[in-house]
Amino acid sequence: MNENINKILNDLEEGMWKYYYEDGKISSTGEYVKGKENGLWKYYYENGNVSLEGNYVDGEQQGEWQHYHENGSLFFRGNYIDSKETGPWEYYNEDGKVDSKGSFFKGEQDGLWEYYYEDGSIEYRGNYKKGISDGVWEYYDKNGEIEYKRVYINGIEQM
Repeated sequence: MNENINKILNDLEEGMWKYYYEDGKISSTGEYVKGKENGLWKYYYENGNVSLEGNYVDGEQQGEWQHYHENGSLFFRGNYIDSKETGPWEYYNEDGKVDSKGSFFKGEQDGLWEYYYEDGSIEYRGNYKKGISDGVWEYYDKNGEIEYKRVYINGIEQM
C-alpha cells in the first residue's frame, strides 16, 4: 500500500501525517497545511483506543474536542476557540458518570462549577471568576444535605 503521508514541503509538514509508537501502533493522525495542524486530529492510546480528537485551524484548537479514558469511555467534552477552553465543559469518570461540569471563558474556569460523588449526587459547587474561586461554595454530604459553606473573594477563603 502506497500511502501519501508524512511529506515535507519547503521545510514544513504538509498533508496527512501519521505518528507511531515504538511498537508500530499509531499514536496520532492528522493533516498539516504549511506546517500547522488543520482539520480533524486523532490521538490514540497504545491499546488502540482513541485518546483525544478534535479540529485544528491554522494550528489552533477550534470547536468541540473529546478526550477519552483508556477504556474508551468519555473523559471530557468541551469547546475551544484559538486553543483556549470556552463555554460549557463536562468531565466523566471511567464508568461514564458526570464527575464535574462548568464553563470556561478564554481558557479559565468562569461561572458555576459543580462536582459530583461517584453515585452522581452533588459533592460541592461554587463559582469561579477568571479561574479563581469567588463567592459562596456549598459542600454536600452523600445524602444531598449542605454540610457546610465557604466564602471566597479572589480565591481567598473568608473567615
